[in-house]
Amino acid sequence: CFMKRIIAFLLILSLSLLLLPGCSRKKQASDPVELSSDSELVCALTKYLQDLSIDYELPATSTAIKIEEIKNGKQALHVGFNKSEYYFVSAYCDSTHSYEAKDYCCLSNYTWVKFDKPNEITEKYNDLSFVVAFQINEASFVTDIVSEDSAVPSIEHFQEYMPNFKNGLNTNSALIFNDSFIYLNSSDDNDVFHSVFAYDNSLETIPCISFNGQYYITIELYTLYPDGRRSDHNVISDFGIYYDALTEIMDTNSYSVTDDKGRTNFYGLIEIDAFSNCINFIFI
Repeated sequence: CFMKRIIAFLLILSLSLLLLPGCSRKKQASDPVELSSDSELVCALTKYLQDLSIDYELPATSTAIKIEEIKNGKQALHVGFNKSEYYFVSAYCDSTHSYEAKDYCCLSNYTWVKFDKPNEITEKYNDLSFVVAFQINEASFVTDIVSEDSAVPSIEHFQEYMPNFKNGLNTNSALIFNDSFIYLNSSDDNDVFHSVFAYDNSLETIPCISFNGQYYITIELYTLYPDGRRSDHNVISDFGIYYDALTEIMDTNSYSVTDDKGRTNFYGLIEIDAFSNCINFIFI
């Protein structure tokens, strides 16, 4: 009995020590991880930086064209993001060019490093100098709106992140990103990396918002300027042959946004489920 009491006491003592501050086994800071230059994420970030110096002429697009693309096989994925689910990737280089952080001329020589938290980003890495950083947000959900049982890829959003270094460590907080959109997926990859700041974002997504607890597709209707002028978006052209079907399910009176220049943009709202039902009806 005495030995049993000793063993019980030691077990209780061990558990108590684990609960004390400073005795937790939870890792408080993670070590940076170098990423392979041919990883899908690094390739996506590299392409984004390369595209910044290229002038692209985008093809025409519209809601009608995007519906046709869905009919022809693109996967319509409703994606949402949680502002607290993120990590960071920074590029480092030994280039002495003062303009490296502007034109990224030595991209092929970058060392890419992953950090879990913003305050872990360093100004130097193995004697290499910081060039550029990205914040990557992981999707909180990915849903195929046409076929809910279909397999879907993992989707992550990236955007450039500007650190502020003090004593070699970043002091800036993470960016808030909790957007939602429908991503038109034409890839068979298990992991998809996309940025709403990419030059071709308007071709690959349909904008959405969360409004009054419900997700909606947003359609530009018109803009009112401070001087009273009104500029109408051509909804007839945007919807094309689907005009009647889409206007029947669109709310045109509930949502507007006023920007810092006093312009008020009015939008039509289409519930995601209603849009999905409309597309499935079109397929029949």
